[in-house]
Amino acid sequence: MSLTNKNKDFLTLKQQVDRLSFKYHLLIKDEAKAKEYLLYRNYFDLINGLEDLFLSQNTKKNSKDFSGYSLENFVTFYDINVDFRTVSLKIIAEYETKLRSLIAYYFNESLYRQANTPYDVLAYIDGSNFIFPNQGTDLYEIKNNFDLFKNKQNVPRSYNHLVDPNSPLSIRLYKNVYMANKMDKRNLFQDFDIPPFWVAIKEFDFGDLIKFISLCKDGVVKEVRSAMGFSDFTRQEFIAALFAIKNLRNHMAHAQMLNRFHNSPKYNFETSIKIVGDVRENGDSISVFEIFTIISKAVKIDPLSNPLRQINKLISSEKKLEIIAIEFLRTMGNEKINEWFDLLSTE
Repeated sequence: MSLTNKNKDFLTLKQQVDRLSFKYHLLIKDEAKAKEYLLYRNYFDLINGLEDLFLSQNTKKNSKDFSGYSLENFVTFYDINVDFRTVSLKIIAEYETKLRSLIAYYFNESLYRQANTPYDVLAYIDGSNFIFPNQGTDLYEIKNNFDLFKNKQNVPRSYNHLVDPNSPLSIRLYKNVYMANKMDKRNLFQDFDIPPFWVAIKEFDFGDLIKFISLCKDGVVKEVRSAMGFSDFTRQEFIAALFAIKNLRNHMAHAQMLNRFHNSPKYNFETSIKIVGDVRENGDSISVFEIFTIISKAVKIDPLSNPLRQINKLISSEKKLEIIAIEFLRTMGNEKINEWFDLLSTE
């Protein structure tokens, strides 16, 4: 049995333009401009990233035919994708900042409330301050693989020069796999021999931030859930929602087209995520629209108004672009533009 060769040969800009024009029947109005589009926006992103929107109108199966459309039509939807992505990443950054601040506060407050227990500045690397998941569960896998809860028996030789031998806290800090690496880089920590959690947490990426809160004790998670607007979510649903947001963020951070987003849950508990009062049974079906419904519970998503207005303008234009605009919304989970605007607090 022979394998199909899926390798693609390099094509010059001229060859790319000819391929689009003669093989795929895409209207090229200005060849020089077309070469510029392909050079600066990349053929794969501009054409392959958007072709499903246009091919959805093609009644010929297994045929790539863009008859009736121009390269400028592709550029229009490419640029809308970029605008949508840009403001979405800004919104998610605000969401992440709020989450980070709340976790730092309520984790420390939970320790402060403990009677007759002196405050431990390194409590955030002490596994006993977190839940103990059952073996074989998703949370067990997270804790078992999270470097924040991994400690060396002795301080690695490479970190000896950073340790204060007269400080048990310093020794404890540099035995920790996660924090020793962070301290070695000493970016945020130059003013701290032993960084408190509200400083250390600024070095957590979004994924580690979610791992941390998913392993916190119920009291901390409850406070954070409530402050983020998720009192109606269970602990499990809240963590699942965070992972879904992270997946969308990563998709956009790698400049992927929003119409190509597919949530790929790593952990099984994502299959019970709660969306707008509903408990869905298929976590991998969570759409861009549903994720922004979740995000809007915690922060305003008004910046989406600009790309949404661009889409709305296309819906009100010629029929062929209206069809593509609606298809674009459908791929993101909701083809009704008015329901997107309903998510915005200023509309």
